[in-house]
Amino acid sequence: MPSASAVPCRDQNLWPFSDTSYWNHPLGDGAQFSPANLFAGLRKGEEAPYAMQSDPDWFIVPTAADPILPWVNQGFWGAPAAAYCNYTGPLVPGGIRFPNNLIVNNFGNNNGAAILQQDNRTLLLIQPIYHCQAGAPVTALANTPGGMTADIRGNGIGGGHGGSGLSSFGGTIRLGELLPAAPPMRHALKLEFFAAQYFYLPRPCNRTLCYRWPATNCDGYVCSTPGAYNGTNPKLTPGALLAVPPALAVALNASLGTLPARKLLAALSTYGGYVVDDTFWNATSICTEEGVATEFQAAYGFPFTVTSKSTGAAAAWYADQLALFRALQIVDNNSPTSVGGGGVPLAASPPPFCNYTSGT
Repeated sequence: MPSASAVPCRDQNLWPFSDTSYWNHPLGDGAQFSPANLFAGLRKGEEAPYAMQSDPDWFIVPTAADPILPWVNQGFWGAPAAAYCNYTGPLVPGGIRFPNNLIVNNFGNNNGAAILQQDNRTLLLIQPIYHCQAGAPVTALANTPGGMTADIRGNGIGGGHGGSGLSSFGGTIRLGELLPAAPPMRHALKLEFFAAQYFYLPRPCNRTLCYRWPATNCDGYVCSTPGAYNGTNPKLTPGALLAVPPALAVALNASLGTLPARKLLAALSTYGGYVVDDTFWNATSICTEEGVATEFQAAYGFPFTVTSKSTGAAAAWYADQLALFRALQIVDNNSPTSVGGGGVPLAASPPPFCNYTSGT
């Protein structure tokens, strides 16, 4: 993504949503921070996650030549993998326009998707999306919390991520943004943690208090699954904005050994990252556009997804991410009237949108 100073306008498909959207709004110098205590070892099992991984979001732009396929209203996250391709849900009237040869079968991920409609403005935001083979139906829940549609040039309010109701397009690390020569990212990121360790749930279960703005909900299973949310910090819920306080960023940057970690730090200390979903196991995820993990490995020579058992350069990438997450703090006063904590923004607003009809 080009920087604001380098381009007179921005491509809506590469840099979406309005300049006032919370996805594009930087932290302010009025931000008030409190500890998140991620991976601090305060309780057994919280010392470090086993895996640091990417959670792919799909951005799909069908053409008028693409067919309208059957859309089955269902979602699977469990095992066996074959269950993802068993069609048991009801059909959604009207179907879904979708590239017939695009196969989506990343079993085990949250698999959020944003599908740009024929008006070139409306995003269909759904999760989890699967298309197991050409000619097969597309499966995705048709009642996404937070709303299924959003204007790609609008405020970014709209769902996709079932654990928060937040966008399956906003905040996603886009193709090219983590490459070595890429300029700093100019948007907030999307973060996912193991809810059974970190997400807070009032007891008795209260689904109106298990999230915070800009989230519109928490996971549907929190009241029916004992221990699903078992965190101890009432401020750490879906929708929480986490950031590395700018005052700590310089010293942390000097300690990081990998370039992609320094790129993440630049975004997390300028824009922060929103908690959008549960990883559902001892892992943490950063939401990336499908294909980012592939180009990441080609550029750096080690995988995006690494574990505490990784060695060599992959181990250094794991250690850097662990340091980043341990440095994250909660922006207490993030709200609709003080996005990013309010005060003087730490970065400039995005440039205006290009005229998409002109091809620029």
